[in-house]
Amino acid sequence: MVIGVTGGIGCGKSTLLGILHQKYGGKIILADEIGHELMEPGEDCYEKVKAHFGQEILNEEGQIDRGLLAEIVYASDEKRQELNNIIHPAVLAEIQGMIEDNKGDLVFVETAIMFESKCDGLCQEIWCLSADPEIRIKRLMENRGYSREKCLAIMEKQLSDQEIRDRCDQVIFNNGTEEELERQVGEILARQGLVEGK
Repeated sequence: MVIGVTGGIGCGKSTLLGILHQKYGGKIILADEIGHELMEPGEDCYEKVKAHFGQEILNEEGQIDRGLLAEIVYASDEKRQELNNIIHPAVLAEIQGMIEDNKGDLVFVETAIMFESKCDGLCQEIWCLSADPEIRIKRLMENRGYSREKCLAIMEKQLSDQEIRDRCDQVIFNNGTEEELERQVGEILARQGLVEGK
């Protein structure tokens, strides 16, 4: 069973994945992490991104300056699409291989851009993690040191909570404690026969 996990920034996806891995032995695939690895020097995507965006996106060590690249692509929808056209197909191919390697296991694929990256096509079901905007902002300010303005700017670039929820098979609300989150996860997995009901 391959389950996609998505939701906007600050919804608590890392906490959810921790529960799925530690309590249920789920294999976790992080699309974002794969994307970062594929942009390391020597990788095909690194060469393509460097050729497309120019040497000025490299730092002194010759690595892609993610902060600088993010500034470029966040300022222009066209540039963001150009980057996505390089990265997304490579990430999808990598995830596909990892799913094949974990056949028979409960696999969770996590990405904030599930539908934009077409990762949903690799999953049998998509879960959305949802939380109230103010709770998300509070978490980001406390855990990542973001300003309120930065939180709002990122949230604005992502699909709205409602848009994500409308396209998912399961919606998990994460406005409360980790215990409440864990209970919801257990209920969904039990309902699907993936774990024994408590």
